[in-house]
Amino acid sequence: MQCGSFRKRDQAEQLEARIAFTGLQAEVRETEGKNGLWYRVVLGPYQGKRSADRDRHLLQDNKIEGCRIW
Repeated sequence: MQCGSFRKRDQAEQLEARIAFTGLQAEVRETEGKNGLWYRVVLGPYQGKRSADRDRHLLQDNKIEGCRIW
C-alpha cells in the first residue's frame, strides 16, 4: 500500500512518523521516475487485501488519507 509520494525526503519522513503513531510500520522508498527522484511512503507486503484494507481504515480513522492498495 502506498500512502504518499513526495519530492522531498523530509515530507515523506513526516508522514512515516505520523503512521508510526498509529502503531503501523511504514517505509520510505527512493524511486527514480521520468520526472526525477521521488520518495514514496509504503506499507506491506500484506498476506491479502483484507489485512491491507484493515490498515487503510485504521489510517483513515487517524486522518491519514490517500492511501492506495496496489
